[in-house]
Amino acid sequence: MRNEEVFQRDFWAFHPSIESFKHCRHVLTIDGTDLYGKYKGTATIAMGCDGNNQLFPLAFALTEGENVDNWGWFLACIRNRVTQMRGLCVISDRHPGIMAAFVDVYLGSHEVVCMTTSKDCFM
Repeated sequence: MRNEEVFQRDFWAFHPSIESFKHCRHVLTIDGTDLYGKYKGTATIAMGCDGNNQLFPLAFALTEGENVDNWGWFLACIRNRVTQMRGLCVISDRHPGIMAAFVDVYLGSHEVVCMTTSKDCFM
């Protein structure tokens, strides 16, 4: 339709959180959840871990869904706008979009180790 605008995605991170993450452990936890109600889509979050093992929100995104393109975009935004930290450990729930996005965004890179909360880790 003409003159119809469609929301795709939005990313934001607060400067104090970005600066604080420089002094935190090299651990990043990422996850997404579906939005229900009037507005559909997925809310994604990246959380850091401080010296007291406390999580704090680092970066956020709203996307149209959990898929390879949106996870790749979110990870690229973190890489470009939040941290280029080497040796970063990323913890996720092994969503297929996350796993595929790691191959695309971090292809050939040994800077990221991905840990999961999947039962497959314990087999």
